Amino acid sequence: MFFSWSETGIYHKNNNELNQDVIITNENKDIMIAVLCDGVSSCKYAREGAKIAGSSVCSFLSDQYRKLIHYDNRMIATKTIYHICYDLK
Repeated sequence: MFFSWSETGIYHKNNNELNQDVIITNENKDIMIAVLCDGVSSCKYAREGAKIAGSSVCSFLSDQYRKLIHYDNRMIATKTIYHICYDLK
């Protein structure tokens, strides 16, 4: 079971802007995955971009975790970034 919490910062409150942070979770009998994406507030579709990236990473990790557990952190990061940059096209 996951619990998440996010708070809109003072800058966003003062400018009547929404929080662009997104937390995506997935869990099954083997693993629990939580992905946090910090939306880039200077972009028009920051929250939507964070949702797409977070969902993609969460899906990738859920599908590939049996292979990824055999790699070191650097290789996991490399494969995840490759997925985001190339497999989403």
